[in-house]
Amino acid sequence: MGYGGWDAATYSSSSTASAFTYSSTAHATARATGTRLAVHPTLDPKGLTFRESRDSVDHPESLPVAVFLDTTGSNIAQARIVHEAMPTLMGLLVRKGFATDPQIMFSALGDATCDAVPLEVGQFESNNVMDENLGNFAPTRGRSVATKATCSSLATRRRIHVSVGGKSLT
Repeated sequence: MGYGGWDAATYSSSSTASAFTYSSTAHATARATGTRLAVHPTLDPKGLTFRESRDSVDHPESLPVAVFLDTTGSNIAQARIVHEAMPTLMGLLVRKGFATDPQIMFSALGDATCDAVPLEVGQFESNNVMDENLGNFAPTRGRSVATKATCSSLATRRRIHVSVGGKSLT
């Protein structure tokens, strides 16, 4: 978090293989072993007290951007579109001047009443690790709008540390 930069060439070389790759493996393992689907360790919110976005030498004007994706069965196509549109998102933020140093956190919201993995929370990233976070999501089959709002509310209640010019805003 906070170091390095996002690179479209790195994204392009890995994007076709990385979209939700953990999901395929995790679902197959759970079926084969009769165990419950597990959240990827890098996205597990259990015990999470905060996610932070901070200025650094590489990114002195960091701007935290939180993107929550509905990864239930009924909306998984939209989550895949977001993954495919990463170059467009980064281009819009940086090249169009909306943000000098965006730090993006991707999170996935499932159905809290029936999904094995209803909430996955990434870290604010300035580099291609955000692509890996997208690849580590485990989309499920839930369909409840109300519980997605509950998961989103729980995730955003967690403290997000933001500093601008070395001064903490939280």
